[in-house]
Amino acid sequence: MTIDLAAKTVLATGANGAIGRSTTALFDRLRANLVLTDLDPTAIEIFARKAQLDALCGRQAGCPQRRGDGGGGADRG
Repeated sequence: MTIDLAAKTVLATGANGAIGRSTTALFDRLRANLVLTDLDPTAIEIFARKAQLDALCGRQAGCPQRRGDGGGGADRG
């Protein structure tokens, strides 16, 4: 059985913690749209880059963006 969450969005709060990192990585493998939050936004950017997550972590410069998302999330409904 294959799980594909491509049409779903996951809001991960505390995404830079141990549990947040693990679950975020799992949802990324399942192709969910990711919105990452944490008290330390810089740490989220570093984590997303190192893990090569296909995530949206706000409109900060250099933050990875979701597949097909050319405007930092502006085209999301």
